[in-house]
Amino acid sequence: MKHNNFILLLLSLGIGLLALAGCSKSDEQFRVQGTISESEGQTLYLEYQGLTGAEMIDSIVLERNGSYQFDEPLPKYPDFYRLRLGKQVIPFAVDTLPSTTTINGDSRNFATSYSVEGNLPTSQIREVWLALLDANVALSKLEGSVMGNQELYVAQRDSIFDRYKEVARKYIYTNPQSPVAYFALFQQVDGNLVFNPYDRTDSKAFAAIANTYNTFQPENPRTKHLYDLALRSIAVVRQQNKVAEQQRNGTELLKEAGVKETSYIDFTLPNKEGQEVTLSALVAKQDVLLAFSTMQANWAADFNSALAELYGKYASRGVQIVQVGLDADPHIWISATKDLPWINLQDRDGSYSKLVGFYNLYRLPSLFLITKGGGELYRIESVSQLERLLK
Repeated sequence: MKHNNFILLLLSLGIGLLALAGCSKSDEQFRVQGTISESEGQTLYLEYQGLTGAEMIDSIVLERNGSYQFDEPLPKYPDFYRLRLGKQVIPFAVDTLPSTTTINGDSRNFATSYSVEGNLPTSQIREVWLALLDANVALSKLEGSVMGNQELYVAQRDSIFDRYKEVARKYIYTNPQSPVAYFALFQQVDGNLVFNPYDRTDSKAFAAIANTYNTFQPENPRTKHLYDLALRSIAVVRQQNKVAEQQRNGTELLKEAGVKETSYIDFTLPNKEGQEVTLSALVAKQDVLLAFSTMQANWAADFNSALAELYGKYASRGVQIVQVGLDADPHIWISATKDLPWINLQDRDGSYSKLVGFYNLYRLPSLFLITKGGGELYRIESVSQLERLLK
């Protein structure tokens, strides 16, 4: 009888071990599933949203019923993924514990008309995401209505951003450790961060989340990036305050000391050949048309064509074009600039560059004219304005 009981015990242990072995794989995965209506024949992509951009993980061609399911390994730290259908995306967060997220939608309004089940952070991200899409639409309409009026554009743009920030701050300051707070902080409109790390008020949001992540997730790669950005943000804001104080106090001391006052912030960046180029060395010799852009934007090719026209017209008249690409990816930047005849420099900090704060880049592309010797700095809003200044 004891022998039989021992065999039964071994059998039960064996069955238990087999059960554990059978579920161990699913225990280390997350699942995202659902149904996308009106999507037969379309390809749905699962992508990882990393620090440097989106990376495709898997895809499925949707059948008539529109159902899908992706099972992937769990991330080491809470992280971000997205579903993409055509050009429309749905972002979602994944924790480090096994989970099933159900996202249902419609292919015709994929990015806006979707529901989330089984994932509270992603449900909250949905609110932030829809507020961001509203800001994108509003800013697009604004671009076509202000007709080069810089003051009006900035005022109305700030109002649009404030509506998004009102939604985002609800999560940033109530629970800065949550993935929703991080997601809300790093969203962009037209290639520009809505929360500007070099704005005195927004800088506090970066510091709040950076400190929390550094406390609870110090080894997370996103923590190092965020913490470094927060430190850079504080340094730039302090320098902005210092410059503002100097302007308030006047420039008499500089003149007495024999120091020439300049209208621009100097910088040194690498060109296509990897050589370091300093802006002041160029300004000392000629007028400089300074362009800030990114080669990853949809408008990049059109903007380069516009610069080519300006180069053909003004290069012979002593105007040097210096284009700064806020591009973290060197391959995209080098490929896009290899045939451009003017000076191209790369800032691999991308949209997090401190130059965004120093030059108050409230949108990309942005153009400035720096007169020879650095005496004057003009923000250029139109070709006609540039031509008037150069005359």
